[in-house]
Amino acid sequence: MILQLRNRCIVESKRVPVSRTRGDWMRVFCQVFTLILLFFLVTPDGAGAYTVFGDKLVGRGPLIESEYKLFGRTLSPSLDLNGTGRFSYIGGRIDAENSFIFAPQLNLDMNLQLTARDRIHALFRPFDHGVSGPPGRPSRATQWRAKRGRGQRKSTAHKLDFEPDRIWFEIEPFTWLSPQDRVPLDILVAGGRIPLVFHNQYWMNEDVLGFAVSKNNIYVPALSNLNVIMFGAFEEMNRFQDAQVAGIGAFIDYKGYFVEATFAYAFDKTIRNDRFFSGISVTKQIGLTGFALRVLLNEDDGVQGGPDLGALFVVESETSIFLDEALGGAGRLYGNAFYGTRNYAPLGAGNVGRQGFLFRPDRSIQVPTLTPRGTDSGGGAVGFVFHAEGDVTVTPEVGFVRDE
Repeated sequence: MILQLRNRCIVESKRVPVSRTRGDWMRVFCQVFTLILLFFLVTPDGAGAYTVFGDKLVGRGPLIESEYKLFGRTLSPSLDLNGTGRFSYIGGRIDAENSFIFAPQLNLDMNLQLTARDRIHALFRPFDHGVSGPPGRPSRATQWRAKRGRGQRKSTAHKLDFEPDRIWFEIEPFTWLSPQDRVPLDILVAGGRIPLVFHNQYWMNEDVLGFAVSKNNIYVPALSNLNVIMFGAFEEMNRFQDAQVAGIGAFIDYKGYFVEATFAYAFDKTIRNDRFFSGISVTKQIGLTGFALRVLLNEDDGVQGGPDLGALFVVESETSIFLDEALGGAGRLYGNAFYGTRNYAPLGAGNVGRQGFLFRPDRSIQVPTLTPRGTDSGGGAVGFVFHAEGDVTVTPEVGFVRDE
């Protein structure tokens, strides 16, 4: 960052003397503020979260009494900041030359709580530059590399990006119509740049410009619990940049089984390639072992030909195993497998990265991984997590892919 700013000042001085504008000072302030937060979040004694104003996360009550109401609830705003900082380093020797990559990451969550049930939330990733955000932004993360052959450091970092990756409002607008809860109107409405994640990130894992309406704890006599969510995505979908999507999902608890069922329809705005996507996942805990079966279906795009349907089949399992304390105490053995047909496609930015860390690409550093597409391929991973509940874990894993 220092090298980049210094070089820019030299170029400007060759033209004409340039005085700092209000926007320049604002950018400097934001950079300094971000670095201070980064230092706070990564220090060992840092709590990682704090309240700027208003109620504390755990407190004795409102600090300021308010007479204003929002949807029948007392307006008592508070702003909470929390986040994580990470530094990634990868070194190696390629073509008889040593090289390394150094990449910082910073996730800043800002939660403005308006009432007990209404809030505005934002997530900033200033070093990622759209790698995990909307497709309209340049998708290249900040990195520092060594200049090969000379041992000199070369910065390939970009300017800090303060556009939020996620920002949305979340309200319950109808509860005031029935103050005594005679009618179940606890319907949650969210809108903005929202995260949508379904089927353990296989079917969809994306931040989109859209909305979601959900109703939890729906009473149905045959079920233990039922949650329903309806959602729509209008812009910023990485997979379908020229389409709008509408969908519905249900989360069901039934006699020890957890069932997730989804259906969505994509309305293409250019080539009229409208098609549907659906999925069902069943999870069951048997003793110390958990199992999950997933079947995801999609209509063919009509371009590549072949069957009218694409499908992805996933099996996941995890078992808790108690070891001697010398081996790290409790551990977890997991085994996952998948198979995807030639015409399979997720709804939005989904992949098979949850099979294991060998399938999971890093946001900021490109390292060799097993192909996580899941289309026209089969594979899996088996691994063991030593000291699963500890601060440091060791996880040997074996993974494979057969790409057709």
